[in-house]
Amino acid sequence: MMLADAIRSETWRLLQNRTAVFWSIVFVPVISLVLAIGGFLFLQSKMDGAMQTLPPELKLNASAVDLGQSLVDAAGGLAHPGVLAFLLIGAATVFAGDYRWETWRLITARNNRPNLIMGKVGAVKLMALTGLALLLIASMGADVAKGLIFGRSFTFGFGGDEAQAFGLLALLSYVRVVQFLLLGLLAATVTRSLLAAL
Repeated sequence: MMLADAIRSETWRLLQNRTAVFWSIVFVPVISLVLAIGGFLFLQSKMDGAMQTLPPELKLNASAVDLGQSLVDAAGGLAHPGVLAFLLIGAATVFAGDYRWETWRLITARNNRPNLIMGKVGAVKLMALTGLALLLIASMGADVAKGLIFGRSFTFGFGGDEAQAFGLLALLSYVRVVQFLLLGLLAATVTRSLLAAL
């Protein structure tokens, strides 16, 4: 019960820090979607000019966008360095915030230290899960935009093999992200410094 209280309180504290939430959870999915759409629009404008000079028999029919395979591919690339760097902002804030603002002495009387640390880990795991889910949504949005911009049709091939691959790749990416963020916990507890955790 005390552990659940610690997780809830740490999650609530993180959600109140809108700057950390934006930079660690929202920024990367939004900027990746904007950059992808901008890149597709630029490429389409260049292709329009090139296609006008080709004879009709040389123009290729674009293949359909397979959203199921796109989902699997996105799951395999969730743990890239850009995502890790921005998720670390939120994780360092959670792990080292009490050292930075000297609030350990105010909360330890209401719970024990192991529960407080595990509460922080639980909040960071929820933050990472939310960030990765938003990144998957942004990746799918980019593929939908790609199909719309280039005038392609859509398919969704997502059978048992694809579902298994998606689940395993997403789980592996999530574990890699959490392992990386826990290094921030180690740095924060050893050095008691927000800067060191980052």
